[in-house]
Amino acid sequence: MLGKLLIDRLRSMRKVTPSEAKIADFFVREQRRIAFESVTSIGEKCGVSKATVARFISRLGYQSFNDFQEMVQNELLERLQSPIERYSQRKAPGKRSDYLECCLSNAVKNLEEARGGISTTLFQEAAGLLARAPGAVYVLGMLISAGVAYSFWIMANYLRPNVHLLDNRSSTLPNQLINVGSEDVLLAVCNRRYSRQAASAMEHFSRRGSRIVLITDSELSPVSHLADKVLVVPKTGLFLFDSNCAALVAVEALVEAMAEKLEKSIFERLELMDRIFKGFGSFVPGPDYPLSGRVPSKSRKT
Repeated sequence: MLGKLLIDRLRSMRKVTPSEAKIADFFVREQRRIAFESVTSIGEKCGVSKATVARFISRLGYQSFNDFQEMVQNELLERLQSPIERYSQRKAPGKRSDYLECCLSNAVKNLEEARGGISTTLFQEAAGLLARAPGAVYVLGMLISAGVAYSFWIMANYLRPNVHLLDNRSSTLPNQLINVGSEDVLLAVCNRRYSRQAASAMEHFSRRGSRIVLITDSELSPVSHLADKVLVVPKTGLFLFDSNCAALVAVEALVEAMAEKLEKSIFERLELMDRIFKGFGSFVPGPDYPLSGRVPSKSRKT
């Protein structure tokens, strides 16, 4: 991903001058603006000369300012595209037989990037916040990200009490945030096109002193600065929609890491959950799940 490439280039610079540090800070803070700036305007806004800007871009490995700007603009356009824009611009719209192969290959690529971009230490720290929060764990995801958030909520609810899924219907969101406090932790899933409601909710948690774990698609995400732990999980898609495959794997891994940290306390909770499900007759009986409790309505004797 270009955003990741740019941030990696910035981080790889061993030493920077005070003037170069100003430019780097501007690039990180104004990621969308730099796509449409000039050497002169960047220099003016950073308080440095045009020559300093040009030298810094060269140090980042770009052949010219035009090369740098073109790559940033392409990345920005990719982030802002809606499904209909992606559909109208996709190549070879005729009949194909390799959709599954393309999507699987793309998912593997996203998974490999996620594995290389998230350190074990960072991941364990994020899992620790979610497992050991003295208050509640809130879970938030809007639009397609809501599916990832829902999956985490289902699994995390097996492990610990007070895990709350925030309703993604924005009209009721403020009502659900009234009890948020400093002992709570928020797991937010927020990807392009970044939801304003998700950002507002994260700002509320931040003001209340809560800790925030963010799953997002870029370190330059406009909500990254609100989070205590940021897990960058690529979600590049080839067709109409971005892929949530890597994000789903990330939440599954978070739950496994949480389970290990809560090992001494979860067994009784898992047993209770199982008894509740059996009491409701929730699952179709099978060799591994024999019928217990209720009899399916079609099999009942009258």
